[in-house]
Amino acid sequence: MSELKLIDAGINLANPFIEERIFMILQLNPSIPVETPKGKGQAVMIIDYSTEHDLYWVVFDDLTHQCWTFNNKDIRAQTNITFNRMPAEKPHLPRPLAPAVMHEQKNAPLSS
Repeated sequence: MSELKLIDAGINLANPFIEERIFMILQLNPSIPVETPKGKGQAVMIIDYSTEHDLYWVVFDDLTHQCWTFNNKDIRAQTNITFNRMPAEKPHLPRPLAPAVMHEQKNAPLSS
């Protein structure tokens, strides 16, 4: 007989004192054209670790054909005129450095 599992909470109902790490992988068929910090690509899978974590997108880069995983906040849908999804006013750029790191770089001594 198989064990019963409550997927959302990660609790093993047969033995509630054992915490299990349960996550879900969803294959996207067809793939979704997305824009990432590394450029345009095709999202082929989504990994969901739980309600406490970001979604992770598995994306194949259109130019280099490399496979990358990105947080949900790093993914944008590509422009699609058919669906009236026009280019964004601001381009999607990688997140800036933390203010403390930028402050250290600005005050760094110039090399001679």
